[in-house]
Amino acid sequence: MTKIILLFLTLTATHFYVDAQKRGSIWAFGDSTGIDFNDPNNPVVITTSSSYDHENNASISDDQGNLQFYLGGTADTTGYTWYDEMQVFNKNGVMMENGDSILTNYSQTNGLMILPFPNDSDKYYLFALERVGYHSILRYSIVDMSFNNGLGKVVSKNVFLSTGSDSLCEKLAATKHSNGKDWWLICHQYTGFDYYEFLITAAGIIGPFTKTAGSCFCDGWGMVGEMCFSEDGTRLLNVSVEIVDVLNFDRCTGEIEAND
Repeated sequence: MTKIILLFLTLTATHFYVDAQKRGSIWAFGDSTGIDFNDPNNPVVITTSSSYDHENNASISDDQGNLQFYLGGTADTTGYTWYDEMQVFNKNGVMMENGDSILTNYSQTNGLMILPFPNDSDKYYLFALERVGYHSILRYSIVDMSFNNGLGKVVSKNVFLSTGSDSLCEKLAATKHSNGKDWWLICHQYTGFDYYEFLITAAGIIGPFTKTAGSCFCDGWGMVGEMCFSEDGTRLLNVSVEIVDVLNFDRCTGEIEAND
């Protein structure tokens, strides 16, 4: 069990640096806090985040490690933070133009994912799992940083992205394709064995591709827990309350197989 825990912590800590230069250098999350990892030997605590969310957050930096924008929830006048919508904040902590009402849920382990366009350094996909009852559906928005003197604008919002089943766990993971340009985005069926993959290319979002592998995340607790890739993108870790799967991932084809 100790080895499993150490593996999980290692994969989680390094995932943000996978094939992405310094795009994962600054984390902004709830209670006005964050961490700057631009100097990995001397991380700096941030106290200026505008997010109040305690669990479901995402942030992205440019290739030089400069914060671009982040997502989070805002508290009401009583500090109450139960909500199903979030805001996109620019690097100054101010809501981005059209950055309100991103459909998701405050309590998700991997409910948000930001990926840069493969062919446009100003644009980003913002993927979000929207909670519908006990399961989730997948939506995406597009942020264009060329607007507002580099502070950005949400130019497309809450577009439904069908996986075929549209009954998903609260888990998203991504890694670079082996070509070094495109991205694989992975989510998981709410009750079952299936993974759903999308290939993010210069031509747009391709998929879904259904892959059946690993254990059955078949009860209500199967929806929770972490899912992330190893540093080199060749292993996929999927964890719930009672299940730990470490699977092989082919960055060329997207194949997912048991790690024998």
